[in-house]
Amino acid sequence: PRPASQPAGPIPAATPAPFSAGAAKGPAAGTTTGSGAMISLVLAAIGLVLCGPFTTIPGLVIAWRAHSAAKGAGQPTSLATIGLIANAAVTVLVLVGGGLMLLLMILSMAATV
Repeated sequence: PRPASQPAGPIPAATPAPFSAGAAKGPAAGTTTGSGAMISLVLAAIGLVLCGPFTTIPGLVIAWRAHSAAKGAGQPTSLATIGLIANAAVTVLVLVGGGLMLLLMILSMAATV
């Protein structure tokens, strides 16, 4: 028989708590900084295909707010920056394209008179 001073079996090793201090930083539960940036990118894509400034201008506002929120929270701002650039580029493209189309319509009306 074994003496009473010895343990009955092996002593289990202490396991660290999962996701304890020192875990990778990421958005906290319930934050929407990434979703605002994604919404702005979706609005830029829709604006390029369908609605033009009716979706890209709100996309600019949403991307700006997402950028500010991410910067304030110490999170990466790259997705929000891409949303800003994409919405600004689509807005410029649509406005310049619309202006050129209007100019060509005026010139064609003047040529037929």
